Amino acid sequence: MPAPMKLIEYMAAGKAIVAPDQPNIRELLEHKKNALLFSPGDWSDFACQVELLVLDPSLRNALGRAARDTVLERQLTWENNARHVLSLFSKE
Repeated sequence: MPAPMKLIEYMAAGKAIVAPDQPNIRELLEHKKNALLFSPGDWSDFACQVELLVLDPSLRNALGRAARDTVLERQLTWENNARHVLSLFSKE
């Protein structure tokens, strides 16, 4: 299952993200690097991660910047997606 597009949009906007720790999410996000991940279904863990962001503005800002950097480094943009699709068709 691919990662949800909303994650990329939040990342591009430089928002700090709290997301479930599952394989499709880990394709984009790394715990404490560019997001905070919680154990899926563990709402206590989810609440703890959200609380970390609420109480620590510097962490919130750092994760948001790192998320945006990830989008730019990996070229996760609509423009790059379009370029990729066009390249697939030009190879035929």
